[in-house]
Amino acid sequence: LGASISDSRIMICTSHRSDEIPNRDEEKSPLLETIELLSKEKMYRSMELKPLEKEYMARMVGNILHKEDIPEKLCDSLYEETGGNPLFVEEILSSLIEDRILEEGLQNWDDSIDILSFSIPSTILDVLERRIANLSTAARRALRYAAVAGNEIELDLLFELCDMTEEDILDAIEELTNQGILEEITKSDRIFLIFRRKQASAFISRRLSRSRNLIINRKLGYGIEKLYADSIDEHIYSLARHFLEGHVYDKAYTYLTKCAEDSMKRLAPEKALNYYLSALSVLSEHMDAERHKEDIMKISWSAGELLMGESRWEEAMEHFQRGLYLANILKNRDYISMFQRGVADAMRNLGEYEEAEKLYNSSLEIAIELDDHKGIAEANHGLGYIHWRKGEFRDAISHYNEAISSAMKIDDAQLMAGLFIELGNTYNQRGDLDRALDYYSRSIESLKEFGNYQEIARALNNIGDIYLRRGEWKNAIESLEKCRENAEKARNRNYIAWSLFNGAEAYAKMGELEKAEKYAREGLDICREMNDRIGEHGALKALGITLTKKGEMEKALEAFREALKIADEMNIPYEKGTSLMEMAETYKMMGDAKREKEALEEALRIFKEVGAEQDMAKVEELLKALND
Repeated sequence: LGASISDSRIMICTSHRSDEIPNRDEEKSPLLETIELLSKEKMYRSMELKPLEKEYMARMVGNILHKEDIPEKLCDSLYEETGGNPLFVEEILSSLIEDRILEEGLQNWDDSIDILSFSIPSTILDVLERRIANLSTAARRALRYAAVAGNEIELDLLFELCDMTEEDILDAIEELTNQGILEEITKSDRIFLIFRRKQASAFISRRLSRSRNLIINRKLGYGIEKLYADSIDEHIYSLARHFLEGHVYDKAYTYLTKCAEDSMKRLAPEKALNYYLSALSVLSEHMDAERHKEDIMKISWSAGELLMGESRWEEAMEHFQRGLYLANILKNRDYISMFQRGVADAMRNLGEYEEAEKLYNSSLEIAIELDDHKGIAEANHGLGYIHWRKGEFRDAISHYNEAISSAMKIDDAQLMAGLFIELGNTYNQRGDLDRALDYYSRSIESLKEFGNYQEIARALNNIGDIYLRRGEWKNAIESLEKCRENAEKARNRNYIAWSLFNGAEAYAKMGELEKAEKYAREGLDICREMNDRIGEHGALKALGITLTKKGEMEKALEAFREALKIADEMNIPYEKGTSLMEMAETYKMMGDAKREKEALEEALRIFKEVGAEQDMAKVEELLKALND
């Protein structure tokens, strides 16, 4: 047709995708032959349609979503995934709208949404499959290694792995970049190949057989060790993954533990926990567990501690109990004492005080026998906590002082700071608020030096509690907001919950009832999710106070009754007394003087029993006013 119209004023426009011309040497494409012929006759001109620049892509997205200002994060994510290819942009947006992840107008947009985590639309996969099908054998081989490696692979590593000539590898790379599957980037004078679309690597690796995936992962692990021998610590995460997927379990275990330790240094305890759990799984299921008793014991301790930090008491206890069992088999007295304290720590948070107290006492005996001052301090710390929760303040203070004395001998400032918080709690409940505030403040000064945000959050929460008791609502809220900031830095949802429901009480007393109820319910949800029964009690009490202020008396009483039930189950008499005192206010608002008096008299009995002098005086005043 082209030859027949050469003298006519006619232009024929055609289009084709770059992947519609096969690159395999053994195939000859009719389309390619036609283009070559027309080019020789100077009857053909090629115009490459390039991807959209980010600015124009944003306008396209705005037209599709009917919104002028598109959030920068959404634009960046789309551009990163599509490279500005209009078809891919349209297909991804259509898929996200269809799945109700995005709405037209973006009314439901939240910057926390990660659009790259969702599946690739089938139309994009079809294009990718067609491009892969047209690749040469060498290009497909190189692509497999790149896909299993992840979203990027260094050129030198690809040379190390591919059993091909240098020229063949370079031809394969050019083919993959021309097809828009990979692109070359330079970092610190080193060349890397990265996937144009992040999810493409996972899609390709999933299509490989298990056997091929296993062997490629294994070769990647050994290749990385060889190539980066002088900087191995920079590659431990890749090595752990490749050796695990390659079933080289001894090396997988080594690098998983290194990843856990590195994650702890980077203040990423959740990641560290996952690596420790993976290492435990490798030891228990794929290696000779009998020969690795000591390794399993030590990792059980690390995993248990991290689970305690996430308030996952029952899971932590399982790891500590396994560690205790192994420590007894190995007759390792140091670890027997440690694991006894670990199990006791978990039990006390589950309200199992009697069993916890026995374990703390046993641990203390061994620690004294071994002259282990840290163990002595921690065991006394645990015993002090149990006596404090039971309202036995004198015994609690005695154990805390013993613990501080031992901590001073080993110059453990962090341990002492934690003990100052515990002493502050005890004096707080006794009613000596100035002394409690002094201990909390001293602990924060010390903890700031170590960047221990979790314990700082605990101290700030307790300072907020003191301001609540004093009726200084604004000061309480300020302290509790700081508590939440530090808890978020520590990624500790437990103290986030406590800052919320304690804040709810302050807002309720200030008359900001909608905010108070919101905070109380959010705190309650977190406590229930984390099985924090003592926190659940506090949240229910705050909800009861708020609902009373809102005039919803029956709902308030229901919240208080649930709180009292938890206080009895957990054997926390002081907390029960505070709930009864607040419940009495609800009965007062209802005009039920009889039940108000009963609640106050029961609270007074409890406060006298535990020695909470300030609360005793407050209840006595309320009873006097009621009788008058």
